[in-house]
Amino acid sequence: MKTNELNWALFYASLGWSVVPTHHVTIDKSGTKSCSCQQGADCISKGKHPAINWTKHQKERATKQQITEWFEGPYRGYSVGLITGSVSRMFVVDVDEGPGKDGGDTLAQLQLANDDLPPTPIAKTGGGGRHFVFKTPPDFEIPTDKKTLG
Repeated sequence: MKTNELNWALFYASLGWSVVPTHHVTIDKSGTKSCSCQQGADCISKGKHPAINWTKHQKERATKQQITEWFEGPYRGYSVGLITGSVSRMFVVDVDEGPGKDGGDTLAQLQLANDDLPPTPIAKTGGGGRHFVFKTPPDFEIPTDKKTLG
């Protein structure tokens, strides 16, 4: 029987997106959040990083067989990560929102000054923000960086 994560991973792969298993957040009896990686509670990016060496998947998408082996085998129950950029022909605008995070305000100001974003899929993030997913034409390069706008 396929897991929910495997179903989503195969769906995303069918869209041409590069998929990898990512670590997930665990919570112990005392309420302490940990990462499924070796660093556990000390991890600075809990549940937000690949569980495998993902470098090759920045240029080459995993096969349906590989994805199935990951999510039915050693990475059963892990989260599904999407690799953005030219391999997936998509990019994500990460809008951080919440206490001390001004991403929503920055996005609103950009839209007022330029125009609304085109209709696109939006995913809620674990931290309360949003990921806006955009398709790119072939051979279109977008530099990536943290804190580029806000």
